[in-house]
Parts: sequence; structure tokens; C-alpha cells
Amino acid sequence: MKEIIYQKQFVSLVLDKEIPAIYENWQGTVSRDEFQIALEKKLELYLEYKSSIPALNWIVNLKGLRVNKAGQAWANHEFHPKLHPSGIRKIAFIVPEDTLHLLEIEQLSSHFDSKKQIELCYFDNLSEATTWLGETPL
Repeated sequence: MKEIIYQKQFVSLVLDKEIPAIYENWQGTVSRDEFQIALEKKLELYLEYKSSIPALNWIVNLKGLRVNKAGQAWANHEFHPKLHPSGIRKIAFIVPEDTLHLLEIEQLSSHFDSKKQIELCYFDNLSEATTWLGETPL
């Protein structure tokens, strides 16, 4: 069952209880503030739903996202450190196919964030991302 749990012009957050995951789908260019508000909202909703869906994961579709360096820096330094303490253990990223070609081979298979706390993997489609999330959790 899929349910839109947050919607703005540039992003939608969909709860898919079958995967289970919150699917983040970006479209267009967003400001740092819009980016920050959406990500903070996703974390808030994750914590809300995590109590009833313990295996809840994240899927982030970056194919349509354009965010400035200030937004990227905020995410890296302020937002990402909040994820592991909140219970997030796996994140599947969907990126454009040409981006996959730029990633190193080891990045295409499962790897961990810099602190070795969250398992990350990159895909060019939703089907492969959901299959990976359904594999044995950490």
C-alpha cells in the first residue's frame, strides 16, 4: 500500500508499507531552505512511522534533483549525522544512469557511509532499489 505523506512542488514523500520504505522523489531545482525543510520533514515522518514499521528504510530518487552547494553542504554536515541515531540503517539512492558510470565499481555494490553506520547502495531504477532493501537487513 502506497500513501503520499508529504507533497510540495519539488518533492513528494511516499510511504510504501510493502517494501517498507519512505520514497523521496525530487523534481527540479530547489533552494537550500526548501531542501532542508523537506529533509527535516522526511526525518520527522520516518520517526513517526518507524514505531509501527520497525524495518522502515529510505529510497532517495535523485534523478530530478538540482540543489546548490549550500544545500549539499548542509545535508552533509548537519543532516546526515542525524540519520544513524534516528535508526536508519539502509538507504537506496536512485541516480541517473550516466551518474552510475561515474561511480567506482565498489560504490555500485553495497557500501557504508564514512562512519560505517549506514549501508548505502546506488541504482538507476526503483525495482533494483526495492529488491536490495528487501535483502537481509543490517
